[in-house]
Amino acid sequence: MIWQRFSAHRKLVAANGGRWASWRVPAARNTRTATGLAAPMIREPEAGWWHDSVTVAVIRAHEIRDDSGSAVARLAVLAEDDEDELLVVVGASAMRADHRSVITGLRDRLPGHRVVEVPVWHGEDGFRSGAAVAERLLADRALPVVVTPGTLLHTISAQISSYLRADRVLRVLRTASGAELYEVWSRRPEAALN
Repeated sequence: MIWQRFSAHRKLVAANGGRWASWRVPAARNTRTATGLAAPMIREPEAGWWHDSVTVAVIRAHEIRDDSGSAVARLAVLAEDDEDELLVVVGASAMRADHRSVITGLRDRLPGHRVVEVPVWHGEDGFRSGAAVAERLLADRALPVVVTPGTLLHTISAQISSYLRADRVLRVLRTASGAELYEVWSRRPEAALN
């Protein structure tokens, strides 16, 4: 807070030709601009004040077939973190129900969590209904596992991350030592305008 006062004071001094100016907030009657609209209010970028952070983890179901559960174990550790809400996006094969191993593994490792499968397909109606269900589940502190065709994994992951305003996107990849989580994208703190 104090840094805002100093920076606001510096800006007012600079705008006033180098002379000292008051940093106090103007009275309500002075908040109107020349157009008659109220000046925008800027909130600080501490996103945790208004919502929990959302992490989207993306995985292909066929990548964990011979994994001995290390990828699912990584996701379970991530889901137990109380600071983040987790949403898992699984790219499944059209011929097999290989995504079931991810859901079953998470249920076995997280007995206190409600793990819910949410099918999402491409197209206006399929995406909106699935994304809305996932959003409600996150609000209820459940762990949604979005299942989508493997060919659409990146498209659906990007769309649902944008829809939920996710704070970061992780990719689960199989390595020689098991499985690793790689950060694909993260949101920088930004001021919100009202």
